[in-house]
Amino acid sequence: MTFFGATVILVVVCLVALVYSTVIEPNIIILTKKRIRFPLKKPLRIALIGDFHVGPFKQTAFMQRIVNRVNAEKPDIVLLAGDFILEPPADVTFLEPLKNLQSALGTYAVLGNHDYHPYPRRVKKKYAAINQSQEIADFLASLSITVLRNEHAIIHRGTETFALVGVDDCGEKKFALPNSSDLQKATDTLPDNIPFLLLSHQPDILLDPLHTKADAILCGHTHGGQVRLPFYGAVAHLPNIVSQLYDQGVFPLNDKTTLVITRGLGESDFPVRFWAWPEIMILETVST
Repeated sequence: MTFFGATVILVVVCLVALVYSTVIEPNIIILTKKRIRFPLKKPLRIALIGDFHVGPFKQTAFMQRIVNRVNAEKPDIVLLAGDFILEPPADVTFLEPLKNLQSALGTYAVLGNHDYHPYPRRVKKKYAAINQSQEIADFLASLSITVLRNEHAIIHRGTETFALVGVDDCGEKKFALPNSSDLQKATDTLPDNIPFLLLSHQPDILLDPLHTKADAILCGHTHGGQVRLPFYGAVAHLPNIVSQLYDQGVFPLNDKTTLVITRGLGESDFPVRFWAWPEIMILETVST
């Protein structure tokens, strides 16, 4: 093969990869089913979705596709793991299809770092002026979605009871913002010996020693790296402080606590995904 021929092949491969990663893969929705430990006698079916990043690239039609796929799985409860917008100011009405989510126990949400501000490394001095978190929380509430901001909900199902704890984005602590995760506040009045799920946008909630009280911790934020290579994993550095090992999937932390990370459904920085398909996670609990 001549040098020219090899160059043509390389250019074609690069163009195909570019089209696939910008046009095709970001619009594929993969269903991932996992089992996790949770001390309920009757299995609980959880839909975990997040990192929607609505804005220029993901809008109402894509959100409705997500809702249709979730509803088809007939979850008992739906959990939204934050990052509803790409960056403020954003049109929150793109999120309106979320009102059609169906589950026996309802839909609950927490906020993510993008819901407070655009990329912090670029606009650190403008947080207060562009914080859209309250508007997003209010809009979600208008869709009958319960937004947990450093608080918990007690959920009854038949004869069994469990709790869902939700915290604001823990990344905001780095910038001393008034709305940031407070797991102590969220669990202060939680009854003793009640099993609970902890919903946090970022897996860095593991830096809070109180995380060990949770039976399962459900997160997003990583996008699975957004660009991955087979047998290698995430190409870029993950946006985690706690560990680069926590990229996507299920991680037993100890005999009690399991960490779950969904790679989410939207994109940040660039509308590109490769080997990190947009994901709906369906979690089914097992008692042992």
